[in-house]
Amino acid sequence: METEFTDKEVINYGELFSWSQMSITNGIILMANSSHMRISNSRFIPRVDFSLYEKWCDDVNRILDIEMDGDDYCLSSSLEPFLGFPHFDLPWNAYLLESFLSLPKARFRVLPVDKENRLQYFFIVVRKDSKYFSYNELVADVLRKKAFAALSEVEMEDFLLDNGLGEGGVPTIIKKDPKFHFSDGRFAL
Repeated sequence: METEFTDKEVINYGELFSWSQMSITNGIILMANSSHMRISNSRFIPRVDFSLYEKWCDDVNRILDIEMDGDDYCLSSSLEPFLGFPHFDLPWNAYLLESFLSLPKARFRVLPVDKENRLQYFFIVVRKDSKYFSYNELVADVLRKKAFAALSEVEMEDFLLDNGLGEGGVPTIIKKDPKFHFSDGRFAL
């Protein structure tokens, strides 16, 4: 069951925040996420209805165990076209996977990558007991293990692609994070 929000509900919700600090789209998504699970770019279903799908959580855990095969993380888009995932009346996509990973029975969790970039939607999947709690922390650790001291923006983009940490471009959250010291098109690590 999908829920339609009236214009009045959206405006009333927006008055709790400053629309100048939050886009209307993000406001609607936040409002919907408070009581709904996101199952696609533009569809949400009530959390109560989504709980009917929780019975497939063990299957999703098993598939992710196989896909990760001892790795610390995987890029959500590397799982597409979601072969082997359970079949039911909802089509698999990154949003549905993210909703599954928010369930209590999930043995994995999501590290968001760049919510500011709406052209690409991807995230990193890690085990619930992972030592990583942010995308930036994971990238910094992988860079440290590879012993890089400095990278150009193009080299950083290639590094992210080669290590399954990105889909093209350097996410804004990496550029803005002071630990990556981004200036004049270079990262000093």
